Amino acid sequence: MYKLTFKNLAVGALALTLAPVLHAAEPTSTHSGNWWDPADEGWGVATLDQGNILGPYWFSYDEEGRPTWLMGVGMPQADGSFAGDLYRFNGHPLQQIDGPASTASQIVGTVKVSFPADPHTMQFSTTINGETVTRQMTRYDFGGKDVVCKGVAKATPSMTNYTDMWWEPSTTGWGINVIHLDDRIYGQWYTYEAPDKAVFLTLSLERQADGSYRGPVHRQNNGGRPFNSKAKTGSQPGAVEIGTASLIFLDGVRAEFDYVVGADEGHHVLQRFQFGNVANQCEVQPYNTNGGGGNTDGEECYPEYALNDTRTLRSNHSTNGVQGAPVDLTETVVGTATFNGHAGFRQTSTSSANGGAYANSYVGNGQGTIMSFGAEAIDTSGQVISTSKNDPTKVELSRFFKQGETVRVDFGVDSTSAAGQTREEILSTYRLVGKESVTTPAGSFTACKLEYTLELRSDIAGMQLLTQTSGFIWADPVFGMVKQHLVGTSKVTAYGTTTTTDHVDDQELLSASMAGGQRP
Repeated sequence: MYKLTFKNLAVGALALTLAPVLHAAEPTSTHSGNWWDPADEGWGVATLDQGNILGPYWFSYDEEGRPTWLMGVGMPQADGSFAGDLYRFNGHPLQQIDGPASTASQIVGTVKVSFPADPHTMQFSTTINGETVTRQMTRYDFGGKDVVCKGVAKATPSMTNYTDMWWEPSTTGWGINVIHLDDRIYGQWYTYEAPDKAVFLTLSLERQADGSYRGPVHRQNNGGRPFNSKAKTGSQPGAVEIGTASLIFLDGVRAEFDYVVGADEGHHVLQRFQFGNVANQCEVQPYNTNGGGGNTDGEECYPEYALNDTRTLRSNHSTNGVQGAPVDLTETVVGTATFNGHAGFRQTSTSSANGGAYANSYVGNGQGTIMSFGAEAIDTSGQVISTSKNDPTKVELSRFFKQGETVRVDFGVDSTSAAGQTREEILSTYRLVGKESVTTPAGSFTACKLEYTLELRSDIAGMQLLTQTSGFIWADPVFGMVKQHLVGTSKVTAYGTTTTTDHVDDQELLSASMAGGQRP
């Protein structure tokens, strides 16, 4: 009975600790998009974000100024960026492709892709032959429209927007980046031409009466600035029409691709390309909305995570009207870590009640968001006694809230301990009431006042736990949660008997060192 009670308390503590960052009732935005430098036309970058990996496809020019393409493999970094190797390819000319298309690949350097707070900007850095070049990119404006994508478990036949990377598994090594805007398809076709050199072609297809999309194929002219050049001029050689192409989408995951380029004709059956742990579900939005990987509308209420950030809060807790001794809780971002397939930070939580660590939380940053991947409960000797993984594995919370808007959060936590495996279902809501001045031992803040509810359900060895909590959280965009007042009940039902416990939890910020700020 002691083990069961202890586990319930550990799970409850973890749920309450993580609640402000577990916020993913809807699929979260991805960084998939199309980027260029308006002052330097003729080249660009397409990003395909699939959760645990991001593929930047860089269409540029080779040493002779011929149009070519390179591909990066970007792994998530603790600061929210993606970084990895940069590859260059050779392959069979497009008319000869009847099996694997790529004949050789070469690592030419490294690439790093970063996304500032503005959803329409991207920082694209490459290191080639020891020289790093950083380019500031702008999300491409398709006549006042954009295609914004969210991460889902997998693509489905019912999808009606076809924006994604498409390929033919039997002829690996080439593909088409499809951008679907209403009745038009724009595409970057990554393939090869004689003498076995990579080349990018562009598609501009219009919907026909039979539902197919047809239009011209263009090739950039030679004379562009080589990809390994540090100059900022010379990538505008123009393009020439070289053929026609058509795409017929059989459903949301299958398509037929036909082309005529000069004397060459081809036919391929394509499907969406998924290499990460999420797929993209996209929709057309006005360009001026905050899409593309993070919502920055509304009031900023929470800060990003940063290495060495430290906060100490005092918790006053009562159970059934009996006041417990105050407990000081200290949270510190101690380093980077990978947890359940996601790279981010490890945040330790220590408690004055037991004299040591009681939890490790694994968190990260997105564009305008903070994320949680899971947690570990720690005993007084520092040993991990329970590991909790979020479902979905990356749960994301916008740092921005619109006043009066209620956000519903519904997710699961799968825990493993010596007592076995359990699952907790957590439902919570947030509603920004407004800004309010509050004073704590750490100082005075003009904070976001969030109305908050939590419902946690679990079934452990035939015993049902139901915890319901409501109240208010006050949060600051630099120092995070500075105050909270929550009241609720916990009901444990076993062997036909239900035991109800009332609880009240008040917390206030004692001190913090975050983002260069210090309180008090």
